[in-house]
Amino acid sequence: GAQLANGAGGSLSLGGEALRSGGDAVSELVEQAFEDVEVILAVGGLGGGTGGNLVELVNIVAELDFPVVALGILPALADGYRVKTNALWAINELVDSPVDSLMLIDNEKLYTKHGTATVESFWSACNDSLVTGIDALNCLANNESLTSVRTFDPNDLRQLVRFGGTTLFGTTTIDGAITRDS
Repeated sequence: GAQLANGAGGSLSLGGEALRSGGDAVSELVEQAFEDVEVILAVGGLGGGTGGNLVELVNIVAELDFPVVALGILPALADGYRVKTNALWAINELVDSPVDSLMLIDNEKLYTKHGTATVESFWSACNDSLVTGIDALNCLANNESLTSVRTFDPNDLRQLVRFGGTTLFGTTTIDGAITRDS
């Protein structure tokens, strides 16, 4: 099958072929590595040839009866026509796939938020902000100390991931004590 060392160079046909031809190896690895998980998160930059074929990975994982969430990274404003076209194709394919939930990350927002980071720290900062947001959502659903104010519990998170839906999520930090009068 197709062997890619550094992605597919933006070619959807080459990226799709690589994922399809390696499907058996991916299936075997997923079955071995993820036997006791509740959900698999498949991540890809939707504008590239490999990440633009995230649907191929979703199809492989779905055949194994794992719930799968696709997390796609959208192109930035400065990205070219081919990258944006690949991303549109990828989203259309994912919408019609067996994915349980689809999460889209706005690359432009990442650039805006971390645009002053050095080249060496930019991707790490982006990863940290994505992981922090997803982890905060998971922790919110499991934080027993928030019982009196929360309406989003662990079952709500599982339902959202497993059966889809829409949620708008943000975080903030409050310094100081919160009282009934404040």
